[in-house]
Amino acid sequence: MTTIIRSNLIISGTYKLTDATQVASGVKITVLPGATLDFGGFSLLNYGTISLEGDATKFAVVQNGKYSTDSTSGSFTTSYGNVKNLIVDGFFSEGTLQITNSLIEDSRIDALQSNSISKSIFKSSPLDLGIKAATVDQVTFLDSQISQYAWTYSPFSSRLVVISNSNFVGTSPVIYLNPFFSGTDFSHNIKVTNSYIRIPSGSDFESMVYDATDDLKVTTDLVASGFLTTPITNSSTGFTVGSYTFPTAQLLSTTVLADTTPPTISLSSSAVSLSYSQTAAISFTLSESSTNFISSDIIATGGSISNFTGSGTSYSATFTPSIGATTSTIKVGNSAFTDAAGNANNDGSDANNLLLFAIIQEVKYETHTLSVIVDKGVLGAGAVLLKGLIEKLTITNGVTTAHTVEYAGSTFDYTQIDTLITTAIRDSEFTAEFKKELTDAAPTTANLTYKDAVTLVGVSNIDAALISVAGLDGNFVG
Repeated sequence: MTTIIRSNLIISGTYKLTDATQVASGVKITVLPGATLDFGGFSLLNYGTISLEGDATKFAVVQNGKYSTDSTSGSFTTSYGNVKNLIVDGFFSEGTLQITNSLIEDSRIDALQSNSISKSIFKSSPLDLGIKAATVDQVTFLDSQISQYAWTYSPFSSRLVVISNSNFVGTSPVIYLNPFFSGTDFSHNIKVTNSYIRIPSGSDFESMVYDATDDLKVTTDLVASGFLTTPITNSSTGFTVGSYTFPTAQLLSTTVLADTTPPTISLSSSAVSLSYSQTAAISFTLSESSTNFISSDIIATGGSISNFTGSGTSYSATFTPSIGATTSTIKVGNSAFTDAAGNANNDGSDANNLLLFAIIQEVKYETHTLSVIVDKGVLGAGAVLLKGLIEKLTITNGVTTAHTVEYAGSTFDYTQIDTLITTAIRDSEFTAEFKKELTDAAPTTANLTYKDAVTLVGVSNIDAALISVAGLDGNFVG
């Protein structure tokens, strides 16, 4: 099944796909600062525009799935965006990709024809430059291989990729040049200017720039002398994008990069309002795999969490509101879980780490016909059986909030008369209270119904029999 989004959508919280999705031509999906578009592991085929519009303090997030387009109208733009655990697959497509001031993590950006990328950080996220002209400016690639495939036929053989003012930092080849087909006469048209490449300890330039035919570095002028020996920075502490900074010391370090990025979590729910008798399915999506995220890390007010399950980056649970609650919340606090490097989450106050529920007040009204045994000394010297009383209850969210009994034109609050009576019959059947009297007296009567009792003793004797059973323990009430 495929869901088609046919009208513009603005996301200010968390929006999670529930199946494969298409965005129709002319439709724009906008993700605001602090908001998340979560693919939920599904694919999205875009004929319109996906636009991440964050700001310098809060990224707009897209994560967890596969993005593709096979249309000239398909556009993916991100400004102050955070792209996480996403495959962007646009091989041979006419779609466009524009990335600026964004953080790309644990993703793969693959072969969109037209790419424009600036002022961003790619972290463990390989980038293929596509089959048309592309520009890459002021980008830091951290353990993220940038690749270009050679073509010989028009219109792609003359394309020019310009990379400038960028950093290449990794422990394996950071630039990969390779002909797409086997044979001869393949060429790249790539130009790198004013950029830095870090050479790890024990390595050299040749191992950091991979050339499948061993001659393309010459034709594309990618030689060690063409690179800077100090990294490009844009802040006093290193290379900064929004609220994320990669320190200068790590750009320079010749050892393996340390993972210092804390993991994050986003929450989504199948419902935003519940009655006390309903439940909601809750999803928890982590930005990085964790082995120590457990149910006790979840903070729930006005309800409880059950059926917790999951692993890696994806978890789920069931939320049940408490009887009497008017609002409920779910969140995950700071330092609740860690990633493989031991970094703890620090996003307890993020908007996508909080679910709010409105609890619908569920009110039920019940009316019953009662027969009660009134204790001795109340209406006479002996106990008395009264019939035809009308019992009325108001039940709010599973709690009895009003309980009255009407008899002979008078209305009594049940709490006022409860200590004076034993309720024997409700709607022509024994009550649980009287059933206990019966089974205490004779355990074999556990399945005896009121109709059975009338048959056994007769209509004329049933009232006296009920009073007798109630008093067998010496008390007609209690």
